[in-house]
Amino acid sequence: MLVCMPRILPRQVLAFTVVHLFLVITALFFALEGLAGMDDADWKPSMLGQVAEVVMIVLLQPGMFVWALLGGGRENPDSLEWLVFCANSLVWGVALAFLRAWWLQRSRD
Repeated sequence: MLVCMPRILPRQVLAFTVVHLFLVITALFFALEGLAGMDDADWKPSMLGQVAEVVMIVLLQPGMFVWALLGGGRENPDSLEWLVFCANSLVWGVALAFLRAWWLQRSRD
């Protein structure tokens, strides 16, 4: 049996990329609530803040790995950081579009 790769559409990649970028920025917003703990030793982050931190850590991979390989920003320009940040969302967009196309092809067969 000949197996052909599922076809992904650029608009699906773009849609998944935008959704990923939105989720990362939203998770970052809620995770930054944890900065309040720097002023108060007894402060404990909310459950939403803790979940957002975990979600953010997952969604920022593999971009954070690439950023660490580039030196973690010590001497890198901000534009490179934003490029890695956006490229990470693009990688997620391609992967999610491929998974969706694969799942749809699999369900048709």
